Amino acid sequence: MWRCRASRSTPDGDPAVTELDETDREVRVTVEATTRPLGPAAECLDVVELPLEAPIGDRMLIDGSSGEAVELRQGG
Repeated sequence: MWRCRASRSTPDGDPAVTELDETDREVRVTVEATTRPLGPAAECLDVVELPLEAPIGDRMLIDGSSGEAVELRQGG
């Protein structure tokens, strides 16, 4: 199993992967988060790990909620 870390800006929520679908061409993922009313300045960057069957490689990462491609960046 390979792991890919994805980050998403959520207003102080608890992110969870609700959809993860892999093909030879793309990885489609939907992340949802619960939110707590802490005010407009409470937005933060959350990280979730995606348990992938194979490395992401040249596949596109697709935001399942919008259908748009997500820019991939290597972390260090």
